[in-house]
Parts: sequence; structure tokens; C-alpha cells
Amino acid sequence: MEKVVTIFQFKQENITELRTVLCNGEPWFAAADVCKVLDIANVSDAVEKLDEDEKNTIALSDGNRGNPNILIVKASAASQLVAKQQQLLQENMQTLQETVQQLLLPATAHRLQIEEPSQIEER
Repeated sequence: MEKVVTIFQFKQENITELRTVLCNGEPWFAAADVCKVLDIANVSDAVEKLDEDEKNTIALSDGNRGNPNILIVKASAASQLVAKQQQLLQENMQTLQETVQQLLLPATAHRLQIEEPSQIEER
């Protein structure tokens, strides 16, 4: 598999790079970098659910000691991870909204005292 590594720099807090590998002319992304951008803590779990043809492991020597193998995912798989993370975020936002509406607002409503307009005018 022919590979050419390109690194895209992000100007997002705590995220510095997204390693991209061209394999036979097709872009693949370092799964760890994609997950970092999406704030996914467990890379293995996220990638495990992808189809076998959407992920691969390649040796990438960056001059550092340790295991040179990195997990890469196709661009389409990276898009799937984005969509799944968006769905999860949407579900969490919906749950929070329901909690606020069903629990917090009723619980605090009895504490609020609303004055009648006539009482406000008399002051």
C-alpha cells in the first residue's frame, strides 16, 4: 500500500493536528486524531463498530520510540464518527432539555413570587 502522510493543523484549543494518509490515492485519517477532534475518549470502541474495509493499521515512523502502528479510517468512516457524535450530542441536549422542563422548572416555580401588575404600579 503506497502511503503519503499529510498533517493538517487545527486552530482549535488542545488540538494541534489531524494526520492524513493517502493510501493508493484515497485519504485515510489517523483514528486517534479524529476521535480527539470529536472528543471521543475511547478510540478502540469507536472504531470497533466500523466495517472492516473502513479501517486499517499501518506502520508510520515518526522518529519517536514505541509502536509505529497507527489505526487509520477512511474518510467515509470519519464522517460516520462525526454523525454518531452529533447524534449523541443531540440526544444529550434533548435529555438535558427534558430534565430542565420536567424537574428543574417545576421545582423552582413554587419559589418564584410573581407580583400582580397593580402591586407594581402602586410603588
